[in-house]
Amino acid sequence: MFDQVIVYVQGAMNYKSDIPVFLLFGAVIIYGLSKFNSKIWLALSISVVAIFAIFYPFFFIAPSFSKGMASMGLIGKEWLKDQEVARSIGIGFMVGIIFSIMLLYLIGSTIVEILKKTSGVYVLATKKEPKAKDYMKVSPNEISEYANADIVFLETKLFSTDITYIKNSFNDEKQIKTSMAWVCKGLPVSIAVRKTKFDCGDHAAISPFHSIA
Repeated sequence: MFDQVIVYVQGAMNYKSDIPVFLLFGAVIIYGLSKFNSKIWLALSISVVAIFAIFYPFFFIAPSFSKGMASMGLIGKEWLKDQEVARSIGIGFMVGIIFSIMLLYLIGSTIVEILKKTSGVYVLATKKEPKAKDYMKVSPNEISEYANADIVFLETKLFSTDITYIKNSFNDEKQIKTSMAWVCKGLPVSIAVRKTKFDCGDHAAISPFHSIA
């Protein structure tokens, strides 16, 4: 199954080939550029650390790993004739598995991030300076699940500092409850209070610098 891949990589790693040089240079460049994206940089860093951490123990079990792959028909048994070749194949697949996991994580987390950005609540919660239109995009129906909840129940889901902040911001029990519901929904407490005030018609509450338009 992977025999052709092994042959190709083996040929590419030949001392006459420039591919290893390009791969190393490319890896350094990618790692350097990844610092502009903390998630990618962290994933790459963890992968590199994982490779170094398990390389030594895996060095000894790599031939057995290759034998296991051969027994499953993933590689041909001819690769097991030379133990060093079998070890190299095992180590190569180990590195490949680690980077495959990293790639799947990046793809999965990116998809989740994209899906989250379709949520008005998520956008409002994560924006540094949300504007009036961001508040308007979030429907009050988003907290309908808490419509019948009482304040005591909502308080059990909030930090005491958030409860104090909300109660200091309102005198009306309904507004207190609404703000608590927004915090339960995922909004930071300050944004939750502004959202409640905005929905009650106090548009100036969100910021003196942002208009409704």
